[in-house]
Amino acid sequence: MAAPYDPVNFIPADVFFKSFYGSSQNQQPAIATVVSSNSTKPSDPLRYAADIKFQSSSGSTTSETHCLLQFVTPQIWRIRYNPKFNQVTKYPDANT
Repeated sequence: MAAPYDPVNFIPADVFFKSFYGSSQNQQPAIATVVSSNSTKPSDPLRYAADIKFQSSSGSTTSETHCLLQFVTPQIWRIRYNPKFNQVTKYPDANT
């Protein structure tokens, strides 16, 4: 009997970061800053959200990525992370 189909493709953090930053880097990105906003404007990407900036260094180059933590309700929140995004405004509003 075949195993049931799993629509969620879980990738462990160490595998995920190595696939993006390369196998030569043995350190995961570190949290540099966490920024939030008191704004209630719908156009503010940090309205009911927090921006977590990650930095990683490889030799003389430093790269940064941003994670968006959205608070839908006090008990429901969502983490959005794409290592290719270097700004929170790059995350689309579609399906949010």
